[in-house]
Amino acid sequence: MPFGSQPLVSVVIPVFNGAEYIRDAVESALNQTFKDLEIVVVDDGSTDDTKTVIEDLMPGGKIQYVYQENRGLSAARNVGIGLARGKYIKFLDSDDFLYPDQIRQQFEQIKTSDRLLSISDFCFLRPSGETVNRKYSPVNEASQLASFIDVNSVPVHAFLVSKALIQKAGGFDESLKACEDWDLWIRILKEGATIKHLPYMGCCYRISSNSMSTDMRKMLIQKCKLFEKVNGWLLQKENLSRRVEKNDWFDAMARTNNRLFDECMARGVPFESLLKNAIRLMGVLYQSELGGGLKQIHGLLGTRNYIRMKYFFKIITKKNYKPNLLNADLIWKLGNINMANSA
Repeated sequence: MPFGSQPLVSVVIPVFNGAEYIRDAVESALNQTFKDLEIVVVDDGSTDDTKTVIEDLMPGGKIQYVYQENRGLSAARNVGIGLARGKYIKFLDSDDFLYPDQIRQQFEQIKTSDRLLSISDFCFLRPSGETVNRKYSPVNEASQLASFIDVNSVPVHAFLVSKALIQKAGGFDESLKACEDWDLWIRILKEGATIKHLPYMGCCYRISSNSMSTDMRKMLIQKCKLFEKVNGWLLQKENLSRRVEKNDWFDAMARTNNRLFDECMARGVPFESLLKNAIRLMGVLYQSELGGGLKQIHGLLGTRNYIRMKYFFKIITKKNYKPNLLNADLIWKLGNINMANSA
């Protein structure tokens, strides 16, 4: 495809000091069986040889390369979205890679509607060189938003999504330093989009010491920021009034809130200052759902103290509950791919 013609798919690759793996990522996009694509590399202030290692690939006309001062992952992706000329976008982090037929199969799956997203199966590449395959577990279309409120266990490059859906949702939230893709998928699903599962091993997530921050407390704070937004949205009058119809949204949010409260207490993070909307929503849910003595206890203690009471009861009754909370996120760094919530 000559540079300047309109591609159907744009592969957006943000990179910061990614010289070690960036060529693998770019070549995995160039080697796709689907050829009507471009690659947009957004170099977010690299000081290593990132540009040098892919420079010989650029004359083919498929690669846009732009350098900017360091602004963070979300900002780099948003720049890539702005530069992308394709109708569909594939996000690919610079240390990950795609398998050859992923984009072709995903495009065929969703080309009939801009309101569809495709998620392929994926694998993890451990530091030892071992790969662990993972299958996305599809849920009923009506419950897809609830499932993503519960958990996002899918890497960003497993998705193919229309640029129009991304723009309608507002792109990536640049205030989030983690969970930014999770936030985007929730907002896209809120707009009424539908996920289609592609049973093809489409991409690989490379686990390394830099795959996830080792500062789990900092990661938790970012997760809380994300879900304050979701709690605030569910607290809106029109959503509360539709609760009977969309009860799975609130059930999922209650589970997520409980996990966040418990992890905040385990890590010594004051959840009162981070999760005000979550406390408000849980107060509403407790008042409507608790029965008998528990409702009376909640009324006497108030929502904050009731949450604390529940946490300490779990500490007493569940063996290793606090250590499990503290270690849960280390599955990425250590390559222990057991996605079940051990907490």
